[in-house]
Amino acid sequence: MPLADPPEIHSGSGILQTTSFGNEAHNKAGTDRVDLRPYNGFSMGPYLRIRPNDRPFIALLNDLSGEDTTSSRNNINDRPHGSDTTNFDAHGRHVSPGDRADNALTGRTQQAVGGGVAAPQGRGKAITQGGFRRPDGLSLISAQEEQKIIDHCLIIRATRVVNDARASGLEPWSLGRLLTDAADQQETGIDPKRFVERWLDGHDRCVARLERQQRRRQPPPRGAEPRRVPFARAVREAWDTLSAGTRGMEYLPFRLLAVVNRVDLRHNLVLGGQQAGGAGGGELRFVYCLIDGAGNAQPATVILEYAVKRSTIDGVRDWGRQWHTLKYLPLGSPEFNAALQQITDQVTRRGADVETPPNHSALAQVRISDGVSSFSWPLAEYRIDVQNSGYLRQVTTKQTPDALLNEDPVINRYLRSAQGDLLGLRHQVPVEFEGRPFVAEASTIPSRDRTFFLEREGPPPGPPGGPPPLLVRDV
Repeated sequence: MPLADPPEIHSGSGILQTTSFGNEAHNKAGTDRVDLRPYNGFSMGPYLRIRPNDRPFIALLNDLSGEDTTSSRNNINDRPHGSDTTNFDAHGRHVSPGDRADNALTGRTQQAVGGGVAAPQGRGKAITQGGFRRPDGLSLISAQEEQKIIDHCLIIRATRVVNDARASGLEPWSLGRLLTDAADQQETGIDPKRFVERWLDGHDRCVARLERQQRRRQPPPRGAEPRRVPFARAVREAWDTLSAGTRGMEYLPFRLLAVVNRVDLRHNLVLGGQQAGGAGGGELRFVYCLIDGAGNAQPATVILEYAVKRSTIDGVRDWGRQWHTLKYLPLGSPEFNAALQQITDQVTRRGADVETPPNHSALAQVRISDGVSSFSWPLAEYRIDVQNSGYLRQVTTKQTPDALLNEDPVINRYLRSAQGDLLGLRHQVPVEFEGRPFVAEASTIPSRDRTFFLEREGPPPGPPGGPPPLLVRDV
């Protein structure tokens, strides 16, 4: 059998970020059983290719079982020993033989669940955060550790992240760049500005229909809150101000609020869960706030939701480990932001999903929460018209009955008919029920029930790329 090289992992954007996990495997050499401890499924770990002055951040996750005390082998030296420990060597570096030589973890045997990360500090030196010995039994995670995982790996809203240069202009986390890549003019011929304009006009038509329906059902009382500026007009006015009338995509008037890892949606079959044995990668989301021409927050948000399709369990695990590794980097540091971009680029880049022509975008849906244009706050959903026009088109708001059916007996009849599925949390709200439209075109929140608002912190805003951070609070 010819020898094969292990996989190679290359540094990028000034860092090398990877996760190495050790587990157990069994093979045969002739008729003899051979117990192995592979790394990432290979008897050799991967080649790590790193440029001078780049910084490696490597998480070593221990997935080994405990000591083998049931072995029938007579020779004690032939029995497995140290079965619950692993190590991280650093061959090929110039290190002092009087120190730890190539053993990066000498003297660092702190008990901990999971793994740790070796974070080199200068040449030939390494420190380790976390431990690498797998303890017996279960270990509790402290509230501080749990919050760190949330802030680093699930809901990332630190100002040093959302205010990073990557979120401005046409950089990778800006709304202008993400919608430009979703339009993919090179493949579709769609001008990104036209892509946005049609989406905005479609949303205003949706709001106008909702208002007409609601006014017919329940006219607003005299002196009620008047209809305000249409969403599309509010966006275009701010866009014209910030771009001096050019409406370049880099001037779209939206500020990044959060990057969200919705790994909890990994069982959603639409996102590839079926191919991955019920464990797709969930969603990656970018949350934005509308701002006016002066950079002030407006009561509207836009969420871009990307499907993270992973066709194998190993692919799902790799996706999760990449996020978990962020926990070991200082939140909002240059290293953290570069590592986060390496993760997000996998999903947001042009051509990320070959199964969705003509755009080949992994963008699953765009949601607008619009408190700008209507007396009732609509939430609407849009999806790329796959295998057709390639533009964003409105779809129904899933699992949401039409608000116009409130107090209609049809709601009670549906609840009775679907009682078992509802109690079992497996119901699907139908598009039609009893021959009538049933699912909502867009969901609405009456003005008196609004509990969502935005605050701005910091000095007065400047030009695009420099407005102050925004806080979102749900009260």
